[in-house]
Amino acid sequence: MAESIHNLDFSQALQQIQNETYRKFLLKFREQFSEQDRITITEHPEYFEAIVSHPDTRTEDGQIYTGGAEQYFINKKSGEVTMGWHEHPMLIEEIQKKPIDKDELKK
Repeated sequence: MAESIHNLDFSQALQQIQNETYRKFLLKFREQFSEQDRITITEHPEYFEAIVSHPDTRTEDGQIYTGGAEQYFINKKSGEVTMGWHEHPMLIEEIQKKPIDKDELKK
């Protein structure tokens, strides 16, 4: 790794990656997402970590939902993609109504 790629926007990360195989893996990964999705990349010795965030959406009745997000790992040797975690879209109004657990904040 010549330069540290840590939580960089996809296009910025791609500019820093010199290895053509890695670039192909990442470009193939990017194809499955919308242009509106935000992808950040962090490089690790054996894999790339990608965080994909989707834009918020508004329903016909005016409710707003978060877009959700996922974490993926792209293996540098094989290009295999595995999901680490995913966050479901949530109704923003419900998030705002949720009481804050002060004991949870102390952890």
